[in-house]
Amino acid sequence: LPPNPSLEIELLDSSPGISQMGLVDAVQALPGNDPSDPSDVLFMRGSTTDLKLVLLDGVPVFTPFHVGGIMRSFEPTVLAGAKLHLGGAPARYDGGLTHILDLRTRSARRDRVRASGSLDLLAASLAAEVPLGSRMGMVGSARSLHDLGEVPLGGERPYGYRDILISLDSDPSPSHRVRATGFWNAESIRLDFDPVSSDAAWSNRAASLRYTGSLGATLLEVTAGASSYQAELPLQPTERP
Repeated sequence: LPPNPSLEIELLDSSPGISQMGLVDAVQALPGNDPSDPSDVLFMRGSTTDLKLVLLDGVPVFTPFHVGGIMRSFEPTVLAGAKLHLGGAPARYDGGLTHILDLRTRSARRDRVRASGSLDLLAASLAAEVPLGSRMGMVGSARSLHDLGEVPLGGERPYGYRDILISLDSDPSPSHRVRATGFWNAESIRLDFDPVSSDAAWSNRAASLRYTGSLGATLLEVTAGASSYQAELPLQPTERP
């Protein structure tokens, strides 16, 4: 079917988080389109356009909420909790204007190995927690979309996503704890340019090391971390005469 800009604008207008931020109005105001074609713009949920800050064990993750919404944003079995600040956030948070979401991974139970997984026509996931002695443990998850559903669903998958999350925690003494966390994800959307097809792709990498300990009546917490974000948006091929 040929593109229908009016219908696509209506779909954007009904999408969560799009109408509230006025992005549809921005698309309609783009120069050079009458009416404006929303397919000229790619919005990534969680990107800096919606001014949110999402932290994973103290480190920013710039696009944690996938566009497709097919899977959960994070595997819930590896998370200990989340704090949501809608204004009035403590001074140690910096970078979020609309709201701040602080996610923390949990400690692995030390008695035995536990694992769980799921598989359907679109996605596969695996989560595990492994004791590494009496004072150390690991929790982790890996998830990916796959192509097993192409035949029963009647079409190729235009969207791709995969991620890996690993957290190690250690208790060298009863009042001291060290946690190391690593996260990686990659997301892509196929753009059907004529005469070629290409993918818009973006990914996050985040790593943190946190120490928590008690010095008398004082609780000390020190976090060191780094994160990066990479995106590729191919340009539409120029038509040749």
